[in-house]
Amino acid sequence: MQPGTNARLQTPMELQRADPRFRRFAVLSCVLLVLAGAIALWAFQSWLVGVARAPAAAAQRELLIALACLLGASCAMLLALGVFLWRTGARVRRAVQFPPPAMRVLRDTTVLRGDAAHRRARIIQGTGAALAVCSMALLIAAWRFLALFAGHAL
Repeated sequence: MQPGTNARLQTPMELQRADPRFRRFAVLSCVLLVLAGAIALWAFQSWLVGVARAPAAAAQRELLIALACLLGASCAMLLALGVFLWRTGARVRRAVQFPPPAMRVLRDTTVLRGDAAHRRARIIQGTGAALAVCSMALLIAAWRFLALFAGHAL
């Protein structure tokens, strides 16, 4: 072996190629989400102007309902992401390969097999479980906060 060369044996890397259609779909989805967010922000600001003009009791009730909806949606999205990650980790575990077969990727991805794939599966499932626990904790905290606040506000 010549000086300056890599001491590790060179093994060919297996790549899972990027899916151009999936990449376009991801970019389009991000653009649409930004537009939806901008429209939602405009609608929310318009709604807040109406709430500011309402009597105090009605405004408090509307704000509590809006907060409950926002927290409920946040909990649902966290839980959905946690379940998705848990299931993805399970697919990696079953296939003993990351990314699992037939999973579309945004960029060329080195395929991991064996112990490396199992480690990746544990990380993915651990993240999914943590998000599910956070979702439940947020739901409990929100429930207690809203119950306390609603008791004083109404």
